Amino acid sequence: MNGTGYKVRVSATNTVFFGYGTKAGTAKAVKPYLSLPTAPQSVKATPRNLSVVVTWKAPKGDGGSVITDNLVEWTVNGVTWSSANAGTALTYTIPGLVNGTGYKVRVSATNTVFFGYGTKAGTAKAVKPYLSLPGKVRSLKVTGASTSLNVSWLAPAADGGSAITDYLIERSSNGGITWVLVSDGVSTATSYRITGLAAGTAYKVRVFATNLLGAGAALTTTKAVKPLA
Repeated sequence: MNGTGYKVRVSATNTVFFGYGTKAGTAKAVKPYLSLPTAPQSVKATPRNLSVVVTWKAPKGDGGSVITDNLVEWTVNGVTWSSANAGTALTYTIPGLVNGTGYKVRVSATNTVFFGYGTKAGTAKAVKPYLSLPGKVRSLKVTGASTSLNVSWLAPAADGGSAITDYLIERSSNGGITWVLVSDGVSTATSYRITGLAAGTAYKVRVFATNLLGAGAALTTTKAVKPLA
C-alpha cells in the first residue's frame, strides 16, 4: 500500500536443506509511493528553417511509475502556449514556426496514473528559427590521378538551418580567372573524381555547399594540382 512502510529480507536454501538460511539479508524499510514525475532534464532547443528541434533527457524521478508521455510546449509571448505530445520519445520537432521570431520551449512528463503533467517543466533558452546560406565546406583536398583529379571535403559546420541539398564543384586551368562547372549531377556525397583533364595542366578546384536557399561561399584550393599522365 502506498505510504505504508515495509521491511524486506531475503534468505537462501540449497539442494540438500529444505529449510532456509537462519540468517537473512535485510534492506532498509521503504514506502511504496506514487507522485508526479520531476522535470525532464537537459532540455535543448535547436533552431532550424521554420522549425525548432527539441531534445531532452528523462526526469530523475518518475514518481514511482514509468513515464508514458512528454508534453512539449512553446510560446512567443510567455502567456499563450501551444503544445504537442511527444509520447515516450526524447526528441520532437516543432513545425510551422516563423523564421526570425523568438520561441521559448518547455517539456514536462506524465506517468501511468496521473493524467496531468508534472508541475515542474524543463526549459530551454529562447531560440529563433532561421534560414541562411550554408557555410563553407571544410578540409578540401585534391590529389592527381590519371588525367583526373580526386576531390574530397567535409560538410560545412553550419548548414544554414536547412539540410545540404547539393555540392557544386568548379575547376579552373588559369589560376582562378575563369571557372568551369563540373557536371557531377545533384549529390550530397563529399567526394568526386573530375575526369577528362589534360595531364601537365595545373587546376584549381573550388566547392560550394547548397541548401534550400541557395549556394554558400566556396572553399578554393590554395595550390593548383596537375593530373597524372
